Amino acid sequence: MKALLLDGLDGVAANIFEAAGIEVTLAKTIDRPDLLRQVGAYHFLGVRGATKIDRELLDAATTLVAVGRGGAGMNGIDVDYATQRGVVAFNTPGANAESVAECVIGVILDALHRLHKGSTGMAQHTWLKKQCNGNSLRGRTVGVVGFGYVGKWLARLLEPFGVRVLSYDINPTAELPWVPFVPLPALLAESDVVSLHLPLTSSTRGLVNADFLNQLKPGALLVNFARGELIDEAAVVAALATNQLFGYATDVYPQEPPTAEYYAASPLFSRPELFTDGRLIMTPHLAASSEEAQQTVSEALAKRAVAYLKEGKIPWGANFPIFYLASVADARLIVFHPDEQGMEAAVLGEVKGFANIAASINQRVAPGGVAYTVIDVDGALSRELINRVKHLPGVIAVHCA
Repeated sequence: MKALLLDGLDGVAANIFEAAGIEVTLAKTIDRPDLLRQVGAYHFLGVRGATKIDRELLDAATTLVAVGRGGAGMNGIDVDYATQRGVVAFNTPGANAESVAECVIGVILDALHRLHKGSTGMAQHTWLKKQCNGNSLRGRTVGVVGFGYVGKWLARLLEPFGVRVLSYDINPTAELPWVPFVPLPALLAESDVVSLHLPLTSSTRGLVNADFLNQLKPGALLVNFARGELIDEAAVVAALATNQLFGYATDVYPQEPPTAEYYAASPLFSRPELFTDGRLIMTPHLAASSEEAQQTVSEALAKRAVAYLKEGKIPWGANFPIFYLASVADARLIVFHPDEQGMEAAVLGEVKGFANIAASINQRVAPGGVAYTVIDVDGALSRELINRVKHLPGVIAVHCA
């Protein structure tokens, strides 16, 4: 088996693959034409964010069985098409959560204490000590919108600051008993600082609009270290102009890296005085860029990939549902096929002619969509068996572990 790791994934990932007997190619970048020519030789493709795993690349990757993105979310991966191809797609949620939460704490303190304004003044040889009277974080209320890995880390790191933390998430199971879970309107009305940690979905895209901002406690600080598309930028700038927002700090943008056209068109860059005043703080997606976070993400990506490639364990949160089947045999066969009557029986029937089946399970993504059958067998999987299963009518892909 061969793995290709791009976008600066840490060398620790390569070590994990090599220890598992998987040949690794580690590269910062590969030009798109070269990548399309080379990707067909690999069984796993790991990326961070720069490389887009789209339909064209998946079509070129004829031997690919899994793709992984180091980080939260699967932005840049055509997950639907990967599913149709029987390619397992996964990410590493939570691996860089602590680093992101630390940066959120840092930018909150920066904004409240007007550090950015003071630093800008010094760069311009201007002493703005009196103009930079700030506010303490202690005693304030921080609302965390989206209470997943990063949101929980943020709540934990805020504990020594003596703040009141409120949380909101559409998933009620995300609640922690010691952090009040409140409706979104109540969180917005009561919070001095609102920090966004939401995934980008059809329901969260453009969530922060004029109506959202009008529900905020006047003079609140808004922090977005989640996704740029959550924000209506014009509405944010308007709220800053009326002082409904004390400040806006962001590390994410709808286009990364921004083009000249984005810089020219984005309302965020239309008011340079907001930068110099420290009310608009923007950084180039740095939150997960610490050396420790890069290593943790790379390690998590590699371990999940190896578990699937070598043991047939689908990672939690992948595009295919996980299954629970104790490995009680010598080999595992995972067969991807349409969710149709008779497909599972056809696959099992073919395998029975060549090997003793120790255990099996069938799962589907959605009714009538793509499904998979996992079969554990005694003894080795013969090439003839694998080829016969691959050529069964309807079979999409086969993975042997």
